[in-house]
Amino acid sequence: MALGVSCTTRIDLLIADVTPPCCGILVAFQLKAWRPDLRTILTSGYPVNMWDEQQAAELSEIPSDSVRVLQKPFLPKDLLRTVDELIGAARDKRTAARIG
Repeated sequence: MALGVSCTTRIDLLIADVTPPCCGILVAFQLKAWRPDLRTILTSGYPVNMWDEQQAAELSEIPSDSVRVLQKPFLPKDLLRTVDELIGAARDKRTAARIG
């Protein structure tokens, strides 16, 4: 669904689960091909070091400054903090580009 919506709608933040069958990493990677500035939060019940090789390889293809992995279970304040980190970083980059 996110891939279809992305063509017609502005998306500032993608929150996707890593769990198959529709792996959030793959969705993020494909969306970033169209929208390189897209910030992404990937959620997972498994620590990154327990992901399979394919998931780890796909994650390594996404620029690390635009993606965060949020370990489940998480509290609402953890999600809000992560959103603020990503959106704030993007805002700071845009401001610096305008000034510089």
